[in-house]
Amino acid sequence: MHILILVECLIFELSTKRKIFFRTKLDLGNADISTRGPPSIPDSKSGQYLEFTASDLDKDVAQTTIPFIETQQVVPQPYILLSGLGVHHKGREGYGGFLSPQVFTFDYAEHLQPMMNEFPDSNNLRDNSRENYDVYANPS
Repeated sequence: MHILILVECLIFELSTKRKIFFRTKLDLGNADISTRGPPSIPDSKSGQYLEFTASDLDKDVAQTTIPFIETQQVVPQPYILLSGLGVHHKGREGYGGFLSPQVFTFDYAEHLQPMMNEFPDSNNLRDNSRENYDVYANPS
């Protein structure tokens, strides 16, 4: 039995205003168990899908389902707002890899605009002084 994990890439066709989905398969080939190989690195891209399958017949007698599912916690430090969740594949050539959770953090810096009254005089700085620097929410 094959289970499909789909990561869809949405392309919007301007002339007809239709949504078109393009996906490509992330082929694991005749892969060995990932715990036998070098450390895994992210190798999937947006718009790819993968199929759970058996490991290589010659290397493992096809007795293991790959890729493995990584259950490690994914928590941004320091805690920050999330803008999205996803999954990605981590692996190496010739190995089944791991299907891992992924978080995307919210970049609030682009919504803040520093307002400076003047540059601070390095000889006249006081602790916890906010006289010269204020941060306001960007209205745009």
